[in-house]
Amino acid sequence: MTQAGAYLYGTQYFRPPNPPRHEHAFHLAKIKNELGFDIIRLRLQWNAIHRRPDHHDWSEYDEICDHCDRLGLGYFIETSLESSPYWLERAHPEARYVSANGQAIELGPYDSTQLGGYPGLCFHHHPVEEHGRAFLTALVAHFRHRKGLVGYDCWNEPHLEPAWICNYWGNTGDRLFCYCGETRRAFRSWLADKYGEVEVLNTTWGRAYGEWDDISPPNRHGTYADWLDWGRFWFDWLQGHMQWRYDTIKAADPSRFVMSHSGAVPPFLPRANAFIHNWKLAAPVDMWGTSFAPKYHNWSLSECAGTMDATRSAARGKPFWISEMSGGSTYIRAFNKTPLTLPKDYRAWNWLAAAYGAKATCHWCYLEERTGPEAGSFGLVRANGETTERALAAAETARRLREHSDIVAGHTPRPEVGILYDPDNSMQLFAMENGDELYTRSHIAYYRAVWEADQVARYVTYDTLDDLAGLKILFVPMCLTLPEAVTERIAAFVHDGGILVAEARTGLFDERGYNRPNLPAGRLAEVVGAVELEALCSDPDNRPPLNNPTGEGWPDPIYNGPPIAIADPLASTLRAHGYLVPLRVTTGTLIAKCLGHCVGVRNSHGRGTAYYFGTYLGLAQARGVSREANLMAALIRRHAPPPVSGTALRPRLIGSEAGTLLAVFNDDRYHARQEAITLPAGFAAATDIHTGRPVAIEAGAILVSVDAEDVAVLRLQPAPAR
Repeated sequence: MTQAGAYLYGTQYFRPPNPPRHEHAFHLAKIKNELGFDIIRLRLQWNAIHRRPDHHDWSEYDEICDHCDRLGLGYFIETSLESSPYWLERAHPEARYVSANGQAIELGPYDSTQLGGYPGLCFHHHPVEEHGRAFLTALVAHFRHRKGLVGYDCWNEPHLEPAWICNYWGNTGDRLFCYCGETRRAFRSWLADKYGEVEVLNTTWGRAYGEWDDISPPNRHGTYADWLDWGRFWFDWLQGHMQWRYDTIKAADPSRFVMSHSGAVPPFLPRANAFIHNWKLAAPVDMWGTSFAPKYHNWSLSECAGTMDATRSAARGKPFWISEMSGGSTYIRAFNKTPLTLPKDYRAWNWLAAAYGAKATCHWCYLEERTGPEAGSFGLVRANGETTERALAAAETARRLREHSDIVAGHTPRPEVGILYDPDNSMQLFAMENGDELYTRSHIAYYRAVWEADQVARYVTYDTLDDLAGLKILFVPMCLTLPEAVTERIAAFVHDGGILVAEARTGLFDERGYNRPNLPAGRLAEVVGAVELEALCSDPDNRPPLNNPTGEGWPDPIYNGPPIAIADPLASTLRAHGYLVPLRVTTGTLIAKCLGHCVGVRNSHGRGTAYYFGTYLGLAQARGVSREANLMAALIRRHAPPPVSGTALRPRLIGSEAGTLLAVFNDDRYHARQEAITLPAGFAAATDIHTGRPVAIEAGAILVSVDAEDVAVLRLQPAPAR
């Protein structure tokens, strides 16, 4: 970090060939002097620098760094190995990535790698790893003495790289990797380490292999155990590769930070074929971050907040950044663009980031792109050098964050709501459905409840169950796979006073992807006080798929998503979604009924309480329910009331020893809202940080007006001590 205790603000600046070389002095001076940013990021693409085996061309980067050093502008280096040199491909064509369809991927250009070399070569091949290590070592040796160098982003948007290859005509098999010979050998070695003997694997998978070399990675759907292990293999390998990058850079420059950032934050985006496990990827590095393009994904502020909660959760106490905040419109396809980012978006997004614990913002990118599908998009500044209104708004937001960095830098959110998430469920759904969109949709609905209840959340995975400490509520959305050890830990959480909220078919499959005969899984039947009867596929969109030209539903309404009457936590009605699962009550109390069946129970277990619903509650609420009918939000308000809350507006406290800010968000896309927000005791006055005007606190409440999808930020003054 260049400034201790400051909220750093900057932008991605150079990804060759943009900006043009002769314009660097002009643009870098604009970034420092007109926009007032602290840092820029530079992408160093392997193939662009290392075009011949015996030569590195750092010259353009040296020019940029010279300008920055004169200006006092900090910079950090993004090391891109996803653009291999062509000479390395010629020497080792066997190292090309191979798709599930058997196609070896030749190096070439990409929408974000215009100079070519994409998607790189498979690091399971020893020569690729050795040359990659040599390049990283040479890069760090060249730049580590630079006074303006802040640190390194060692891996941009880590995932199994070719999964996002720009291939408009491709099918799923064209986006599944890697099936080359060395990866196959690595997978077999991983399996041998895990199972020890082929017969143990045969028993686990339900196969009849004679030896390890009989095994190939799954390349068609049909069973689940192989897909689950294929995903776990990649989660482990990608984490190991992140550690390799980190160790290589740290060995050459131990004094500076090494970070990385996710390009997708499951469960808020479906990305099963990219094998993203952000907890594992974040573990080796000093800091963690996320790309952030709300308009591309059509996110509301609740999804934005959830992405930040999930990113902070994966960082597990390390600093986290917004590493790529949209600088302008983004592209759907090259012809089709999203709306432009507005000045108010930067206010809302950045203060949301501050409220959720981020310590820096970096935009993607400074200058709008010149070529490829991204051309005309993303830039804070137009290609002709014109400063846009949104760039000035970003500069103003940066200044406000810097003015209040004494508070923001020390702020740490303290979640009381937990959400169980694990990539195994994405892989299970991918094996079942060829995608994990249902898991994403369910999680988005659960998080909307957290948002509307004015809480923050901590995401917990099967490997990070220690993070349950300090939580009051645990949501378990669409938990298709569930190890027995996890059910035991959840049971202990409830027994010790926690609140569990779970839904139909929890733990449907064991760790092998084998259907369990009794649900909910393991100890959870005792915890929830009920057992599941036979599950019925039931949904408002459920229709006979064959011989049904008029789209009629099934004759028996129980299969068509019938209404469920719910009595607790509030009286409401929801339609069944996904499945309808009648429950046989053991020790629980009936709280939901449908067509004469019990489909919801509440049960006391030890000092805690469990709620269990016999449908996919997340899918039911994903269709949109009013705040007043949001069951999960009602449960949060009952069991984990927030320190400050609103009805029409979403207030969040940002606090540290240096003081307290109140950020009040309006998530209505169309209308301004006004509301009196009741504050915790101890505040006597407030000042609007954008206008400088005092705002009265009367009877412990403050009247706040906020435009649509905007934020108001107030600095609260404590009452004088008596």
